[in-house]
Amino acid sequence: QIVISADTQKAIGNIEKVTSSLSSIGNATNKGIKPMGKATDALKKIDTALSAALLKVTKYASGAFKESNDYVESINLFNVTMGKGTEAAQKYANELQNLMGIDSKEWMSYQGSLNQMLVGFGTAEDKANEMSQQLTQVAYDLSSVWNVDVSEAFHKVQSGLSGQVKGLKTWGINLSVAQLRETALAHGITLSTAKMTEQQKATLRYITIMEKTKNVQ
Repeated sequence: QIVISADTQKAIGNIEKVTSSLSSIGNATNKGIKPMGKATDALKKIDTALSAALLKVTKYASGAFKESNDYVESINLFNVTMGKGTEAAQKYANELQNLMGIDSKEWMSYQGSLNQMLVGFGTAEDKANEMSQQLTQVAYDLSSVWNVDVSEAFHKVQSGLSGQVKGLKTWGINLSVAQLRETALAHGITLSTAKMTEQQKATLRYITIMEKTKNVQ
């Protein structure tokens, strides 16, 4: 906004130069062509300055609109997926932003996506809300520990939850079938993973992720 204002002031200054040049034209005789040339140059400068200022205003407005639109979309996704837990979850996201500087829009987008996945697997709404919140926190923790962008950590967690093991395995978090069997047995579950529902396997992956990331949480 300061830059745009400065460009506008520059344009106004050039307008004043044009006025001065036009005044000189009126008083000129044999040198009439020279002031006209100055006026033309000044008009060109005005056109350039105003065009640059208008372009910056347009870019700023476009960026602001996109950011606002992205925020609305994140809120809509959050409201749809979180159900009755929306208010409490949004309050938690805002508290994180105030205390830790975490972008609440970004947080809600991540948690909403994880929650939607869990609900899609058949997880009960209240459990899905709790699990998605904890997994989102794990993504931020992993981002900090491995010094990567949060989006990269989030996509690894999201992929792991869906059954794709390669992403998190690079960070030592094993979600293979053999590991899921170990997790199940450790919790007294004898049912074979081959006979489990998608919701049961997703829960096992969630438990495994949480247990394998204790040192970074």
